Amino acid sequence: PGIVVLSQFIPSLRSLYPNIFQRVVVEELSESDCEQDDWDNANILDSSKSSSIDCIDDDCDDDDAFIDANIFQNRLQYLFQKLLRAISNPESPLFFFLDDLQWADCSSLRLLSSLVMGQDTDDNPMCVCFVGSYRSSEANINQSLVECIQSFEDSNAVLLTSISLDGLAKEGTCAMISSALKLPARLVRNLADVVHMKTLGNPLFVRTLLASMVDDQSLSYSFMTRRWMWDSKAIKLAPLPENIAIILTQKLRRMPREVQEALSIAACFGLVVDKECLKILSESSEFGGLLPHLDYAAQSGIVADHGSNYVFTHDLVQKAAYDLIPEESLDKTHFSLGLQIITPYSNERSTDELQLTSTTFIAIEQIIASRCREIPNPTFRAPLADFLVKAGERSIEMADFPLALKYITYGLDFLGGDEAWGSNFRLSLRLHEAACLACYLNVMPRQVMTFVGKIMENTDSFVDRIKAFYVLTKTLASLGKIKEAVEKIFHILEQLGEEIPNDITPDSIMFVMESTKQLLSRFSREKLLNAPKMTDYKKLWTLRFYDLSAPYLFLVNPTYVPLVECRMAQLSVRYGLCKESAFGLFGYAQCLIQIYQDLDGAHRWTKMARLVLERFNATNMFPKLTCLQYSFVNVW
Repeated sequence: PGIVVLSQFIPSLRSLYPNIFQRVVVEELSESDCEQDDWDNANILDSSKSSSIDCIDDDCDDDDAFIDANIFQNRLQYLFQKLLRAISNPESPLFFFLDDLQWADCSSLRLLSSLVMGQDTDDNPMCVCFVGSYRSSEANINQSLVECIQSFEDSNAVLLTSISLDGLAKEGTCAMISSALKLPARLVRNLADVVHMKTLGNPLFVRTLLASMVDDQSLSYSFMTRRWMWDSKAIKLAPLPENIAIILTQKLRRMPREVQEALSIAACFGLVVDKECLKILSESSEFGGLLPHLDYAAQSGIVADHGSNYVFTHDLVQKAAYDLIPEESLDKTHFSLGLQIITPYSNERSTDELQLTSTTFIAIEQIIASRCREIPNPTFRAPLADFLVKAGERSIEMADFPLALKYITYGLDFLGGDEAWGSNFRLSLRLHEAACLACYLNVMPRQVMTFVGKIMENTDSFVDRIKAFYVLTKTLASLGKIKEAVEKIFHILEQLGEEIPNDITPDSIMFVMESTKQLLSRFSREKLLNAPKMTDYKKLWTLRFYDLSAPYLFLVNPTYVPLVECRMAQLSVRYGLCKESAFGLFGYAQCLIQIYQDLDGAHRWTKMARLVLERFNATNMFPKLTCLQYSFVNVW
């Protein structure tokens, strides 16, 4: 029998059977009046043989014919019926396989229907078997295909057989893999279980997945053992191919309503869902019973259970679950999730770092995802703002400056903005200070000035303004206003009780160096390690402003640098050590080289400076000290 496979449904048959097509069109049209009656029954207009051929030419542009579309369609169907009768007979029947029918257009489906349901004559039967395949998941989108199949089912003239191709069972998948790897079924059963879970037993997907496993070396042939070897854990964690994810997405939509709701809640957290958050939600009345339903989804292959979290097998699956939530309910759902998770922590008002766990960060992200800028319940405003400012400060430590600014601005909105200065002064001040720093780190000088202005308007104490002054001077320097920044620093130092001389002479530098040298001569390594920490708040900020001024003075007025560095060392000895003390000791080491050419002493105090940073575990300051060390000390 002849076999014709049409993978893009009915291309031009002239290229398949050119001679037969010519005979059908030309010779058949020249037959008896009975044949002419057939043409009349088919609503065919009188035309020449050549024009009949041209009518079914793929490149026909003959506008002179003016053939009605329906009449032309009938003529085309008639010609195809004649063609199939001409090339098929009981001894040599035709077998047509039509692939991807879900993509067929209306005219193609009408042609198929006419061929299948066309009446055969006794003397010239149509000996053809049609087999069509389509994706049931996409067939509903093509309404014409649904109607075509329904017409076949309703017709007595068509012998229709429907075959549904489902996925293989676990045993079938195991047998397929066993045959492919030439191994007994008992040896490949664990691999087959993982593959079946990921592919749902679809043979094509099984083959695709096995090929991808060979490519990424999770499945490889061992010449030592002379058999295929695999890493089941790596295969289980590997991402799914997209075509398999589409099948899982369709399976998700067929799951019980309670499971779909649980998956939609889990999808709000992204691809990876922390079980600790789900446990907290399960204890609430609004989101109770999540874990059993997600366990059911894990058994079905929609999500994977990785111990401490669930992971969606593909981003398309996660998106499909997320889309189950009505758009008008998304913001409310995210806000409720975040509030339920963070509520157990809302009474913890300490600044302990344990307060900011991964769970609280997840809760904060849910609240922000809700795009809610106001908290309906006033009792939650301060706790949420407190969480957000701490999250912003932690993000700054982790160098995620845009995220830090987002957390802090949401915290300001939750607390109530400018109105919160009267009701919650300390938290509002902390949020504005953090906002100043976040804007500076995100290179937003105008916003820095705005937040500094708000702090100046709502505070009276110099101590409450000192952090804003610190960020302000750094912002001025970043804008190239270094002299203005130095003047601002000197003004602040005077308010902190420091005396800054108007002129620096060689004698004043020698006096400061001698007094510092005498003070540090009794400061041994043991005393350094056991020295008390600086607790005076004003002296601590004095040291910080001195440290901030040193690089600016080096550019605009370097004669002040020895004075500043020696003053930092003196304050450290008298009031205790802090992280900035390391740079005071290093500055003194630098002065020993410049004034006394004392290289040994400089190296000794450089090592002492590094000990200070080690004592305070100030790892973020080591790069700065190392750079200064190799630039000004080790070079000698």
